[in-house]
This record gives sequence, C-alpha cells and structure tokens, in this order.
Amino acid sequence: MNLRDYLHKNSIRKKEFALKIGYNYAFICRVAEFAQKPGKRLATAIEQATNGIVTVKELLNANYKRHE
Repeated sequence: MNLRDYLHKNSIRKKEFALKIGYNYAFICRVAEFAQKPGKRLATAIEQATNGIVTVKELLNANYKRHE
C-alpha cells in the first residue's frame, strides 16, 4: 500500500503523520503525492509508523514524478 492510500484509509492527516514521525509536513506531502522520493531513513520511519503496511521497498521503488 502506498502512503497516500494508507493515510486516507486510516483518516490520518498528513500534518498529523509528519508530526508523529518527526519530519517536515511539506516533505511528507511530496512523498505521499509521488512528487519526491524519500531517503532510506524516512522510508524506514514510515514503515515503522505504519506497522509495516507501507514498506521501505514500496516507497523506494514507486514511480515518482520528475521535476524539471
């Protein structure tokens, strides 16, 4: 499951999730909307916070939009 779907399914706001894992809200938004690929440390934090529902592998292998 991707982060955006996880947050929606569990009625969790991105801002609330960002505070929970200690990352910037804007960055979490970009990751959830596939605008920016997370680093391994953030991907691991997301996997832990979602109890493994959103995995590091899914986060690092997703198709992210490219900024030009």
